[in-house]
Amino acid sequence: MALLHAIAEFNFAHGGPPRSVAALVRALASVDGAEVGVAFGGMAPAELHELIGLDVRPFPCPIGHLAGGFLAPGFRRGLYGVINSFTPKLLHSHGIWRAENHWMARAARSANIVHVVQPRGMLSSWALAQKSARKRIAWWAYQGNDLRRADGIVATSVDECVDFRRTGLLAPVAVIPNGVELPSESALPRAPATPRTALFLSRLHRGKGLLELINAWARIRPVGWRLQVAGPDVDGLWQEAAALCKQSGLTDVEYFGEVDARAASALYRKANLFVLPTRSENFGMVIAEALAHGLPVLTTRGAPWQELIRYDCGWWIDFGEDALEQSLREATGLSSERLSEMGRNGRRLAERYTWQATAEKTLVFYRWLLEGGTRPAFVDVINSTQR
Repeated sequence: MALLHAIAEFNFAHGGPPRSVAALVRALASVDGAEVGVAFGGMAPAELHELIGLDVRPFPCPIGHLAGGFLAPGFRRGLYGVINSFTPKLLHSHGIWRAENHWMARAARSANIVHVVQPRGMLSSWALAQKSARKRIAWWAYQGNDLRRADGIVATSVDECVDFRRTGLLAPVAVIPNGVELPSESALPRAPATPRTALFLSRLHRGKGLLELINAWARIRPVGWRLQVAGPDVDGLWQEAAALCKQSGLTDVEYFGEVDARAASALYRKANLFVLPTRSENFGMVIAEALAHGLPVLTTRGAPWQELIRYDCGWWIDFGEDALEQSLREATGLSSERLSEMGRNGRRLAERYTWQATAEKTLVFYRWLLEGGTRPAFVDVINSTQR
């Protein structure tokens, strides 16, 4: 069965989605009988092979200077050519709002193949509020119609499924969490050094809560702790964060810039606590990665990780500096032994999220859309007559 995935850009500075797509197609390609291709812009084929392995067929589609405009001619021509030559039975597109995403929907309809859309957090209330006027125009011009005509939609959490229904989408929604690469037991955190480390690792964006974290850190100034920050600074936010540190007299905050997967794993291993006080996440790949590395996690209700409480491996709090200050004070006041115990609990939680399980569920959803039959339990439908 030939399956085509499409993403506008493989650019890790855009956060978790490119890495998630790469891991998903790699896992799908490992299943017998699945032939998987990826149409993409923004990365050379050799780099893509290095990223996802040699079992996936790469199809570069040039973005060109009009990538942000409605025409995106290079990507459009490239994508139509890929579909004609690869002849997939299904197109799974990732992301929305961009011109490239519109042409993914148009190409699937033109070829009369099943179209699955995975918005990847771009329909949350917080995301819709960003550049809202532009998105309202795009929704009216093409995006609403493209989503309404999709054969299926993938959500990475129940909360994201609720977001889809809130916007009036009626297509079947498969709730399939992302997976996570589990490091070996030998890669888990060692005995803590002094000072202990709280780690923030994410794209530096106002929605991730970095400035709120620095303000809360300045309030508690935990003795024997330091705060490490890593991630691509796509909005120039670190300059503002550094000024805030200087104004608050903080000398225990260190910024590493953008890090690759190996460097990120090293930061996880040396940390004692992971903090992501985000406004909104459809899944939160870095949260899963931190748990997989045996770290307790402090995050907000903007991320779908209420299991942190049930598994006794972290804090799930309201967004805001007051709640963050209180939880940080509690977390940094715990013994190293207690934090390590919570980290071990988190590792057990992360073991539930494997890419193999994600791929298997995704294939079940594909087959149901293509062949019909009994609706999978993880698929939400508006009425019983669908499929």
